[in-house]
Amino acid sequence: MLTSMKIRLAAARALLYETTRAVDLRSGYNHLAEETENPTPEIRERQKYYNKVAAVLTPMCKALATETANQVAYDAIQIHGGTGFMKDFNVERFYRDARITNIYEGTTQLQVVAAIGGVIQRDNDVRIKELFALPYQGDLARLAKIVKGLYEKQLDAVKSVAERKDAAYHDLHARDLVEMETYIFVGLLMLRDALKCEDRICLAERYVLDSQAEFMKRYMKVMSGDLSLIDHHRCVIDY
Repeated sequence: MLTSMKIRLAAARALLYETTRAVDLRSGYNHLAEETENPTPEIRERQKYYNKVAAVLTPMCKALATETANQVAYDAIQIHGGTGFMKDFNVERFYRDARITNIYEGTTQLQVVAAIGGVIQRDNDVRIKELFALPYQGDLARLAKIVKGLYEKQLDAVKSVAERKDAAYHDLHARDLVEMETYIFVGLLMLRDALKCEDRICLAERYVLDSQAEFMKRYMKVMSGDLSLIDHHRCVIDY
């Protein structure tokens, strides 16, 4: 349980730092475009690019970080046992504090709504391909190959949902697609960080292997084409 908590935190932190990078670059290019009398096509192009990237990464980051905070706080109480529920330790307060984070400033469901457009339009593909192009070797190359396979499946899943032209079906699988995209992108960020520090290889390996199983569960759900929940949701709710 402690290892799972550590990996979740490392993953959320990696996405947070990458998101702040994109937001800073967006702000920089927006400022440059406003202050320059005749912005060059390159400046305009970079401004447009980072606006798109920041727009998709920000809700993905908020969703992952707040859901991670809730899960880690939940696990912390479980580790403490009965005392974790009491005020003898701060963990009960951490749990209460974490619970509001995926509600205020937009619930996780609203973050999915904000991110799904960029996921379907592949607004972050340039950055993903840059991360795939890094010089992975040994274990990292093996893990990158796994993530590459997930990425190809993600493209198939996005295409499958987009081609249906069905708003209800899009809504049904929006969260699955956003979470699948997050697994891929964060996996690449973890591999990139492991290139810089060998101590992070074990974190990257566990994240990629654990997220592979979670990804495939969502992928199979999306690709099944099952409409029963849409067709019979009132029966389920009213039972």
